[in-house]
Amino acid sequence: MVYTSDVLGHVVDVPHWLSDLNRVLKPGGVLAMFSESKLGKHAWVRNYLLNRGLNTDPHAEFHISLFGKQELRTCIHDAGFDIKKMYSTFWVKFLAHPDELYDALQNQKKFPVLRFLNKLFFWMKKKTHPFSTAFWELYGLIEMVTIGRWIESQGYVILGVKSSKVRNVRKVL
Repeated sequence: MVYTSDVLGHVVDVPHWLSDLNRVLKPGGVLAMFSESKLGKHAWVRNYLLNRGLNTDPHAEFHISLFGKQELRTCIHDAGFDIKKMYSTFWVKFLAHPDELYDALQNQKKFPVLRFLNKLFFWMKKKTHPFSTAFWELYGLIEMVTIGRWIESQGYVILGVKSSKVRNVRKVL
C-alpha cells in the first residue's frame, strides 16, 4: 500500500512520480491519497474571489501541479491505476476552514461582506476550538461519503488499485 497526503500538488513531474508509485506496488496494491487540485466548478466562493483577482489558496506559492478532477483521474489511470473511489473534500471550506482564507481576505479592501463573514467564522471557530475543529472534521467525512463523488471543489481523496492490465505505463529511470 502507498499512502500520500498533500504531496501531488508539490511534485514537478507528476506522471513520473505516479509511475514510480505504481512501480513499487505489487499487482493489486492499493494507492490511497489526498490530493490538492485546481478549484472545481462547485468551489463557488473561492472561484468568485479568484475571478476577481484574489487567490485564497494559502499554499499557492508551493502548489506547482494542480489538476482538475478529470485531468487528475486521467493522470492516475495513465500511471497504471484503476480508481475505485474518488471523493471531493470540503465543499463548504468557507465555513469549515475560515483560517485558510483569513489572511487573503482580511488583507483586502474589497469584498466587505465576505471579509466580515470570514472574520466572524474565524472568531467562532477559534472560540469553540477544539469542539469546532472536531465537528468540521466529522462534517467533512460525512460530506465526502455522501455528496463527495458528485461535487468538484479543491481536493480529492482517491482510492486506487494497481491495475492488472498491461498499459503503456511510463518507465521510471
